[in-house]
Amino acid sequence: MTRRVLVAAVLLATLTACGVEPSGVLDGGKAPTGVAPGVTLYFVDTDGELVPNFRPTQRLSTVTDALNLLVASSGSPQNDGLHSAFAWQSALGRSPRVTESDELIRISLPLAKYEISALGVDQFVCTALGVHRQAGKPAAKVVVTYTIGGDTEPLTCPVLR
Repeated sequence: MTRRVLVAAVLLATLTACGVEPSGVLDGGKAPTGVAPGVTLYFVDTDGELVPNFRPTQRLSTVTDALNLLVASSGSPQNDGLHSAFAWQSALGRSPRVTESDELIRISLPLAKYEISALGVDQFVCTALGVHRQAGKPAAKVVVTYTIGGDTEPLTCPVLR
C-alpha cells in the first residue's frame, strides 16, 4: 500500500508541475564597471530638508574632492532651488582637510563651530559618508573638527540608511 501511495504521489507531482518550461540563455545586459558617473552632494531644499543632488564628474570621487565640490557649489543657490546651510566666505579660500579610515572619517573645517549650523555640518557628513559608501567601504562615522570649538562626537548622516 505504501508503495502505491508513493508512486501515486510522484505521478501526481509530475503531472501537476508548475508549468514553467525551460528557456534558452538570456542576456542580462552590461555588467557594472565599478566606475561611477559622478558624485552625490547634499544640499538643503526649499523646505529646509537635506536632500541628495547628483553631480556628473565621470569618475569615482574621493571624499576630499567631493567636499571641495560641495564648498565650490555653496556660494549661490542652485538652479533647482537647493542651497547650502553654510557660508564658506569666512574660510578665506581654505579647503576642508580629510583623513579617512574604514570606520572613521575626520573632516577638519577651517571654520569656528559657531560659523556653521548643524544642518551645514550634516551636508559635509552626508556627502563624505555617501562617497565612502560609493567606494564600497564599510559603514563609518564622521568626526568634524573646527578651528575654534573642538570636535564633534562621531556622527552619521540623518538621511542615509
